[in-house]
Amino acid sequence: MLAEVDVERGTRLLEGFAADPTLGPSERVYAARGLTEVRAQVDGHRLRSVATRYTTVPGRYRAMVAAQELVEVDVVRGTRLLTPATDPSLATPDLLHAAWELVKVDAERGTRLLETLATDPAFTTGKRLGVARELVKVDAERGTRLLETLATDPTFNTFGRLQAARSLAQADRTRNLGAQLLQSFATDRTLNTADRVWAARELVNVDAEQGTGLLETLATDSLLIAFDRVWAAWGLDE
Repeated sequence: MLAEVDVERGTRLLEGFAADPTLGPSERVYAARGLTEVRAQVDGHRLRSVATRYTTVPGRYRAMVAAQELVEVDVVRGTRLLTPATDPSLATPDLLHAAWELVKVDAERGTRLLETLATDPAFTTGKRLGVARELVKVDAERGTRLLETLATDPTFNTFGRLQAARSLAQADRTRNLGAQLLQSFATDRTLNTADRVWAARELVNVDAEQGTGLLETLATDSLLIAFDRVWAAWGLDE
């Protein structure tokens, strides 16, 4: 096929055949289909080149976009290139977008990618939490399990663990689990007192009676500094 040897000349000829009224419908359709395939090959080659070329942060973003577009042309190669295009240097929205694009064409691989991103210590706390919350939308069971893992992971920073617990408490199907985790944080004397008060205040939104009881306990604990006791008391007035 000429288009395979000389893309430019082949494309011109195929365009001519596809638009030639003297040809029969089947010949014109065949030419149009050939033209589509040639353009797809050209676009695919261009996108693969972009998706594998860059190493700088802006370049990696361009690579990710190219990989996403390549999915439309070549699903197998596009999905393969989407995975390495998602790295810690990219902004959270870009990471999530790339993972979502992968989910669209390969749900299992996309879900695994979200799990990998959320458990990778190379990522910031905010990115890991954001990915875990997105995973809940894709696979509620795996997303919930991941949030619970983050909330109970001693290597994950306290802020992230508290936020993961709150996310669980805010969802109807995991409200009880989230409440249990918040209670455990509020009563954990190994944690910073401010974090314990924060957990108790959040618990009030889920279980008013239990949360209020914990705030009263914290507000009257003479071992705590005045600021934390006052903050706990404020929670009772809200």
